Amino acid sequence: MTRLVPVVLVLFAALFSGQAAGDLISTVCKNTDYPGFCESTLRKFTGSPYADKKRLAQMMLMSGALDEATSTLNVIIKLLEDPNIGQLKKEILGSCRLGFGLAVNSDANAVKDFDSGSYAEAAREVGSGADAGSACDALFKNAGLDGSPVPDGGLRHRQLAVVAQQLIKQLP
Repeated sequence: MTRLVPVVLVLFAALFSGQAAGDLISTVCKNTDYPGFCESTLRKFTGSPYADKKRLAQMMLMSGALDEATSTLNVIIKLLEDPNIGQLKKEILGSCRLGFGLAVNSDANAVKDFDSGSYAEAAREVGSGADAGSACDALFKNAGLDGSPVPDGGLRHRQLAVVAQQLIKQLP
């Protein structure tokens, strides 16, 4: 019986720490412009139920904003390799590549700043690339072209970048 007590205590500690961490996700996400999006995104990341505020912000920055910008940039580069693409679409994709290249660069700089503890600079950097997707999507729409390579008109990348920025700003 006395050997069972430590096992029960460990189980309770694990349950309560997971519950408290899960509540942390809700708490930090309530202080963002996109609380539902923030919660659902963070809960998809491995380890998030047990992460502290700093790790949650880091997850949103690296596995969220930076990964989304990089993925979209890779799609754009692949589309530019198509020899059958028209000249207008090629020019617009070139502008999109530039925009998402800047977003990837900003997000990567934000990661470096974050890792060095420069949270204000990290927040500024990730915010600076937030609108790359909507700008690219607007170029396609204004030209009357279908086939924008940007998922959801750039909304997802914007939400990821804005939420990452807002989570970083919550850090001491």
